[in-house]
Amino acid sequence: MPILASWLPARSESGAVGVTATEACPLRDDNRRINFNLRGHHTAVNIVAWNKEQMKLASCDNSGIIYVWVLNEERWSVELVNDRGIKVRGVSWSPNGLSALICYEDNFVLIGSATGQRIWSSSFPVGVNCGVWAPDSREIVLGFNNGSIQVLNEQGATITERKMYINGSVRFLAASSRRRNDRWTLAICSITGLLNFLNSYDEIDNAKWQCNETVLSIQWNANGTLLAAVCKENHFFIMTYQGNVICDSRVSQPSATGLIAFTWVHDDRFIIATSGNRLAVGRILHDVPSLFNLVTYNLWQLLGASARNVDVLPLPPRERNAIRALDHHVIRVGRYVLISDAYSLN
Repeated sequence: MPILASWLPARSESGAVGVTATEACPLRDDNRRINFNLRGHHTAVNIVAWNKEQMKLASCDNSGIIYVWVLNEERWSVELVNDRGIKVRGVSWSPNGLSALICYEDNFVLIGSATGQRIWSSSFPVGVNCGVWAPDSREIVLGFNNGSIQVLNEQGATITERKMYINGSVRFLAASSRRRNDRWTLAICSITGLLNFLNSYDEIDNAKWQCNETVLSIQWNANGTLLAAVCKENHFFIMTYQGNVICDSRVSQPSATGLIAFTWVHDDRFIIATSGNRLAVGRILHDVPSLFNLVTYNLWQLLGASARNVDVLPLPPRERNAIRALDHHVIRVGRYVLISDAYSLN
């Protein structure tokens, strides 16, 4: 059953964490609070990481302080605080929601439980740029500055190592969920924008894709079939797990900062991107749209991207209602106050 409502967190330069509810389709308005500003950080928040299974939110600021927030009776409160005094490169929750992987800028890596207990930690002699969980939540993959990856179990024992790039470093890692055939793909992006798609850690003849622009982030969709690569100049690509590009698009939002955050939402039916202080929402159609849907959308656009005047059209009720449905916003614009310097989503 599709998820009808979910939370969208956004980090900011001010130190506040904005959280708002999103809806895939119109829901009954029961006057519940849908927008929150979580305050506690005293420096800019540079990471937000959502734990879907445990309904928890981790936020981290430029000083390295990590807060874990939980929602209780329409109120967010701090459950855990972690502070090593070192800036954090990344926070990644395990797919089962029970553990978190934290990578620090001093090459210290820590795995902790969702309740705050330290499970394993270690310092590495080379630069640790990124880390992700495998979909079984029992292995982690670390990407290093020397162009190699290392696979460890959750207790820190090395499973395998592999050199991926001779003259470059591993910039980003992204592990897909398991697909229907029980397989999954590890996407590895170099600092030069070369992506490798591994279906096993030792795969040699793997799919590759070279991006000719600076890659800012990579992110799989929920079912592990599509990977988004976000680039500068409001540009993003969507490709299959074989590395075939199926979408090459730009977000038409004027901003000096460019496209700086991207996320899939509501079972991959929508994407949300940020450009400066603006949010752009896109609807994903996985199949060829019907002529009815195309005409409906064009009529809605001709009406000024609004169904306010749809009743003046000589159309049957079904067609009018289809146009009205396009007025629904995933983010409730009328009741959502956007943080003016929001720059990341999760």
